[in-house]
Amino acid sequence: MPKRKKRRKRPSKRKNQTVHFKRRFLERYGVDPNHADRLQMIAQIQKGHSRLISAQSLRVSIHAIWFNGKRYPVVYDKIRKSLVTVLPQECLDPKAIDAFYDEEED
Repeated sequence: MPKRKKRRKRPSKRKNQTVHFKRRFLERYGVDPNHADRLQMIAQIQKGHSRLISAQSLRVSIHAIWFNGKRYPVVYDKIRKSLVTVLPQECLDPKAIDAFYDEEED
């Protein structure tokens, strides 16, 4: 009887979100946050020390967090308690935030 090939287990959505977050943070800001850094960022959001920019759905929201003395816009998944991605700095522009809320009202 021939041996079966072992299938590699697919990474979870949470793991994929973490990989995506790290990749985008390095790409956009040149910083590679380690595990402790990510936990600290998540704690800011969970303790209410971040600024809510907008809620995309009941599960996903955009927050402005502090990290290494700078403010970064991040997307947070509340069900998986993970950071999904980091957005470009332009997302923190107050005019862009006002424009977002104006579009929602129309």
